[in-house]
Amino acid sequence: MIAKADPPLVAIIDRELDSRVNMSTSSRRHCAELVRRALQAMYPGDPICEIKGTTLQGYINERDAGSRASPTTG
Repeated sequence: MIAKADPPLVAIIDRELDSRVNMSTSSRRHCAELVRRALQAMYPGDPICEIKGTTLQGYINERDAGSRASPTTG
């Protein structure tokens, strides 16, 4: 799933995940909110900011699962 994500989005997700260790589900939701805020600050008006919550959460869960491979290699 993460292979379809925009590289800037993956970079922001990774930055937020790197600042946390052993995240609970509630922390992942908070991480998603922080990612969304960062996107809106860095890319105002860009379609990347309109990512669905479930998609964003899926990307975060996938990256947090330990598979921090490049988004192009999956």
